[in-house]
Amino acid sequence: MISTLVHLAVEWVLLTIAFLAAAAVVPGFDIKNPKSGFWVAATFAVMNVVIAPILTAVFGAVTLGLACLLPGVLRFVITVIVIKIVDAVSDHLKVKGLFPAVLAAVVLSVVAALLDYGLATLTAAG
Repeated sequence: MISTLVHLAVEWVLLTIAFLAAAAVVPGFDIKNPKSGFWVAATFAVMNVVIAPILTAVFGAVTLGLACLLPGVLRFVITVIVIKIVDAVSDHLKVKGLFPAVLAAVVLSVVAALLDYGLATLTAAG
C-alpha cells in the first residue's frame, strides 16, 4: 500500500514537471505558478482516468474500429482533448487555441518519457 502511494506521488511530481516544462516552452500554454502545476497535473490525471476511456470508445465507434489500428495517434488526440478540457474546468491553466494544446501534448509526452526513463535508470542503478 505504501509503495503504491509513493509511486502515485512520484508520478504526480513527474507529471507536474512535464506540465511546467510545457508551460515554459510552448507559447499560449500558461500555468499560473509552479504550485498551480500540481493542481493542473492532478486535474489532468483525474480527467484522463474518467474521460479517456469514454473518448476511446467514441473514437472506436465513430471510426468503425479504425482507431484501434493507430493507438498512439488515438492516445495523442485524447491527450490534446483532455488538455483542452482541463483548460475549460481549471483556472490554473490557460491554453490559447488548439495549436498550443497540440504542442503541449508533444512536450508532455517527451518530457514524461525522459523523466520515466531517468527514474527507471536511477532505480535500477540503486
